[in-house]
Amino acid sequence: MLALRRISPSDAAAIFCCNKAFVFLLSWIILKERFMGVRIVAAILSITGIVMMAYADGFHSDSITGVALVVGSASSSALYKVLFKLLVGEVKFGEVAVFLSALGLCNLLLLSWLSLILYITRVEYWPSAQLVPWEQLCTLAALLLTFNVLVNFGIVLTYPSLISVGVFLSVPANAGRSRSRREPALLNTPQHSTEKG
Repeated sequence: MLALRRISPSDAAAIFCCNKAFVFLLSWIILKERFMGVRIVAAILSITGIVMMAYADGFHSDSITGVALVVGSASSSALYKVLFKLLVGEVKFGEVAVFLSALGLCNLLLLSWLSLILYITRVEYWPSAQLVPWEQLCTLAALLLTFNVLVNFGIVLTYPSLISVGVFLSVPANAGRSRSRREPALLNTPQHSTEKG
């Protein structure tokens, strides 16, 4: 979320798609999977793309910070996937449901107190319930739940490559969404104005 304040959603989605390169590198190191030259070249090109995207906006602090946050998120996701494969291995539909339920319960028990401590120490401020954008918050929660259910159960029911295609399609979807949100502003500029002045 912090990265989205510094770079566009389409850039963040594109950079996050490189987590497959991190999965390959970590599975080669941790899981001792077979080395494949073509995949290492693809991983190098993917990481090179990250550097090129960071350089496209120039190396100013907001761009670099945003890219670093997304790369950290992608590498953390890759580490989670590799460690899950190492510790759990292949799972069935019911095992995924139990695992996700246990993960949610652990998050609730181990991390909910953190918000309370931040509030008590006045690091975090909680606005009144009327000021909270409940529609956006509930929509975000529903979309995150849908994403996690589809990704985790989708890998069990279908092929992981199919799920990767879905994640990859988030890049043009975010670019289209960003463009559609910017078009009204572009039409109101003096260049596009139909009025004579």
